Amino acid sequence: VDVIIGAGGGKAMDTAKAVAHYLSRPVVCIPTVASTDAPCSGIAGVYSDEHFFVKGIFLRSNPQLVLVDTEIIINAPIRFLIAGMGDALATKFEAEACVKASALNLHGGKATAASLKIAQLCFDILMEYGIQAKLCAERKVVTFSLEKVIEAVILLSGVGFESGGLAAAHALQQHFTILDEMHEDKIYHGEAVALFTLVQLALENQPLEIVHQVMKFCYHLGLPITLEDVGLDEAPEEYLMKAVKAACKEGTHMHNLPFPVDPKMVYSAIMLTDALGQEFKKRKLNPNIKYEKSK
Repeated sequence: VDVIIGAGGGKAMDTAKAVAHYLSRPVVCIPTVASTDAPCSGIAGVYSDEHFFVKGIFLRSNPQLVLVDTEIIINAPIRFLIAGMGDALATKFEAEACVKASALNLHGGKATAASLKIAQLCFDILMEYGIQAKLCAERKVVTFSLEKVIEAVILLSGVGFESGGLAAAHALQQHFTILDEMHEDKIYHGEAVALFTLVQLALENQPLEIVHQVMKFCYHLGLPITLEDVGLDEAPEEYLMKAVKAACKEGTHMHNLPFPVDPKMVYSAIMLTDALGQEFKKRKLNPNIKYEKSK
């Protein structure tokens, strides 16, 4: 065997990269969907038969070649592209958190100025072209905006998260997979990351205008912004806390935030995010609703 070739979605990419790693062979990734940044990443995610995250395999190098055909990408179900934008949405905020915390990136180094610029560019492209890209993909047409978004999802997000680092959004996504409702055969990786990006913004006490910008983007794409959207609206506190406590264990990406974090804080941020998401939906469904300021 001279080279390993992986074609398909994120799981196919990770499988091909892991096989190439253990066989010490080069790997070529040919994504048929733009659902994650897995094709360019030097990490292979490992999940159990029950669909929860087990570990990441750190490869000797990134894939030697990544071939992307946008004609193939647009013929995949639109949900994949939307999930990819959800995954890429976290890149900027997680990288910035790592820099503020002086945390290391996934390969043990500090984020460079270039990696932060890449993460910011990824976010800017999503905000400018994301809705257009969705509309184009729904109509099966390749346009400038669609090409830009696919680049952001597959390339910029992949380079950005590896070089910048991960934080609360991915810590929660990884550990919430222990809950049946959040298994990746039900909620796609990027869909969960989008919701937990909002939770990270709440944890960081980001300005409300930034939260609303991200929430509006998610809402119009059809990404989750409430617990109801992922089937957890009736979940009791102790059930959610199982995943929250796992995400807050020592050594997780949660502790790449620039302040101490504990499970109670994270649970409160999830509840706040859910409340903001519910209010946002009410405003969208009935713009005439008036909210009085707290006295």
